[in-house]
Amino acid sequence: MANKWNTVMKRTFWTQLLRLSPKETHQVAAKIDLLLQDPLPNGNNKLQIRRKYNGETVYRLRSGHFRIRYTLKKSCIGLLDVKRRSEHNYDEQIDDDEDFDDVEFDDDLSADAEEHATAPQPDWERLLAPKAPEKKLLPEPITMELLTNLRVPREYYARLLRITTEDDLLDCPGVPDEILLKIDEYMFGQPLTQIVQQPDYVLNAPDDLIRFKEGELLTFLLKLSPEQEKLATWSTTASGPTLLKGGPGTGKSTLALYRIHSLIEQLRQQTPVKPRILFTTYTNALVRSSEQQLQQLLGKQADCVVVSTADKIATDILSAAGVPSRTPSKEYTRTIPPASGPSKWISTTGNVSIRRNSWS
Repeated sequence: MANKWNTVMKRTFWTQLLRLSPKETHQVAAKIDLLLQDPLPNGNNKLQIRRKYNGETVYRLRSGHFRIRYTLKKSCIGLLDVKRRSEHNYDEQIDDDEDFDDVEFDDDLSADAEEHATAPQPDWERLLAPKAPEKKLLPEPITMELLTNLRVPREYYARLLRITTEDDLLDCPGVPDEILLKIDEYMFGQPLTQIVQQPDYVLNAPDDLIRFKEGELLTFLLKLSPEQEKLATWSTTASGPTLLKGGPGTGKSTLALYRIHSLIEQLRQQTPVKPRILFTTYTNALVRSSEQQLQQLLGKQADCVVVSTADKIATDILSAAGVPSRTPSKEYTRTIPPASGPSKWISTTGNVSIRRNSWS
């Protein structure tokens, strides 16, 4: 019987998953597999949290010494975070509306007043003088093992290994913001009110969590928002190039992958010939990551897409034309004939994230 529940997860969930041991990761994956069969609360190991977060009803699943918090929307399970039970103690006290302990007050105010009158007066000028705020120390050191687990590229290790405070981490020069925020989230976490507002990532199967933990799966596919879904199909039937601009972290590269899906469907309706799409990016790491995400999105149709760096495409074209591996002079410049069959190309670099054109 097919499972009726789809699963998405927040970035916090799969970042926290990297903190778990392989045994704990398998345990969490097994619990989520059971959750897919029936995510509704049962008053035992699945409970509804009384407090709502940004209007979201949150549930808590017990997994050994861990707690998995999630939401339910129609036929979709949204995994929020996974922590040890001790890390949730304060949250659970608030979640379950438990009363705080009564505070006892001392009624002998006169004795306190008399003692205060005879005590030496404080040096207010010194006490009220402005002080530099103390930097918040990291709860654990940044190590090579931690950076490896968080999938941080090695070129940033030297800068990050010296950092000991949160301020220095967030101000670290030369390291992309998404890497700094990932480490900060790993170290300090986020309030649940912020976690529920994060974008959703698609979890196709619980076993993908194990593949991700083991490093076989590099990342997860971002689930598009309604506004992004419109852009995924916008102008796919138009001739000529299409350009989409956006700042860092706005989902341009992911949107390009979804547009590939739309283009394949369009091309299959136009001709029985197998579509050929070229997707270019700018690093080998992004090539592998994009290939995996396309596999998640397209399934068997992923073989319609060739993913490569723009540099390699240029090098291959020059090599096919007999040009040596050096800057070509004018005498080597010539037009490369187009490929046969329906073909498209999509490139994502910098602010220019989606471009489509026909080779024929």
